[in-house]
Amino acid sequence: EIDLTTLLAGWQLGLHYSYLDADMPLQPNPLGGGVLQQFAVPQAPEHSGAFTADYTFAPARFGTVSAHINMTSTAGYAHVPISLERFDSYTLWNARLTLTDIPLGNNDGRLKVSAWGRNLTDEEYVVFSFPVSDPVISIPQAFGAPRTVGIDVTYQL
Repeated sequence: EIDLTTLLAGWQLGLHYSYLDADMPLQPNPLGGGVLQQFAVPQAPEHSGAFTADYTFAPARFGTVSAHINMTSTAGYAHVPISLERFDSYTLWNARLTLTDIPLGNNDGRLKVSAWGRNLTDEEYVVFSFPVSDPVISIPQAFGAPRTVGIDVTYQL
């Protein structure tokens, strides 16, 4: 596992990488009469990583602008131990642009406004699945959230 954070020309940059060797040898299946069977470690991708970038611009009369972007990525992985089915890898991009310290009102109130987006590339990805019966007759799946955008507004005294 590697985690790096650095400051470069006003940017705070972060990088994370993880390698996981979660393969296991054949195991006796107590529910299958002790027959040796291949099992997988669920939710354990071999490779995963993330990147972050943050920047805060010089304060202005109208407030302070900051930007954040991040990317997370994972290789395919098994969702249940008995199923060796692996799913495609996926990469998610997220971003936020924030304006803070906006003067508002006579009582020293401040406004903060953020525009944000998650899964900006609208990646379709599976977060959970499981086989039904043996032999498998279907594999229900739960998908991750699609592209989501929003605006947050906060007022503080």
